[in-house]
Amino acid sequence: MERRPKIAPSELPEGVYLVPNSSAEYRLTDRGSRFFGYAAPAPDEATALAVLAERSRLHHDASHHCWAFRVGSPDKFIERSSDAGEPSGTAGRPILDAIKGAGLYGCVVVVTRWFGGTLLGRGGLIREIIPMQAFTIECGYDLIGLVEQLTTKAGGTVTGGDYGADARITVEIPLAATSGFPERLVDASGGRVRVERKRE
Repeated sequence: MERRPKIAPSELPEGVYLVPNSSAEYRLTDRGSRFFGYAAPAPDEATALAVLAERSRLHHDASHHCWAFRVGSPDKFIERSSDAGEPSGTAGRPILDAIKGAGLYGCVVVVTRWFGGTLLGRGGLIREIIPMQAFTIECGYDLIGLVEQLTTKAGGTVTGGDYGADARITVEIPLAATSGFPERLVDASGGRVRVERKRE
């Protein structure tokens, strides 16, 4: 089967946008807690809410069902999210940021968690709910604002920095939004940044 190359949202022609064409699942276990991520097409809010209700029914024994959706089209859309009892801002919003970072519409994502007894903390919980990719970016001080702006636009965060003769900034981007991220940084800076994908 021929694999289609990944297309960054910024590379799409005007008026063209991305929608999922099928559902997908992702399972993860960390320090006793189990996570089950489920993404599905949802052309409208009623469909998204029906998916949420179905996931809650299927996994009624779970501790939490955190979720987010963005339905409609770029000129008219609805987006909502819920932490579902997790600390404020640690679950629903990162899920929604990952959807937005991937440039998706007509999409609902539910992350079901079975608590395993160990608190992961705010940062750890975000990383477990949304798989992240770290990058190290070297640039001049005049480009720090640009790096932060493009990182935020991709749904990511700045996680550290080493500020010597030049800035060496560490950022984390949702894995689904990494396609084209280094190229956008290089293009926007006129080739004056160096981007390195960090390996675990």
